[in-house]
Amino acid sequence: MIIILMYIKGDEHRKVFAEVFRVLVRGGRFLVWDAEFPRRGDEKKVIIVLPLTVKLPGEGVSAVYGVRWPEDGRALIDYVNLATEAGFEVVSQVRQDSHVHLVLRKP
Repeated sequence: MIIILMYIKGDEHRKVFAEVFRVLVRGGRFLVWDAEFPRRGDEKKVIIVLPLTVKLPGEGVSAVYGVRWPEDGRALIDYVNLATEAGFEVVSQVRQDSHVHLVLRKP
C-alpha cells in the first residue's frame, strides 16, 4: 500500500496509520512518500510549493506540488513516530532534500 500524506490533514494522520495497520496482512508493507515542511513562521503564507524531479532511465520527470502549509511543520521523525505508535516496523527511511520515503512492515 502506498500513500501520500501531504494531501491529508495532519490531525488525520494517526487514524490513517492505524487503519492501514489494521487492514494489512502480517508481513504487508506500507510505503510512505511525503515531504518535510518547516514550521510555518509567516501566518500570511498558507501554501507551500515543493518541486520534485524523478530520474528515470534516460530521462527525468519534473513536477511541482502545492499544499496547505501545516502550521507546526512536519519532519521524518513525525512519520516514524506515527508508524511505530501504530505497530509498524520501520524497514527503511530515506530523506533527500525535503522529500522522505518510508518502508514500513506489519510484523
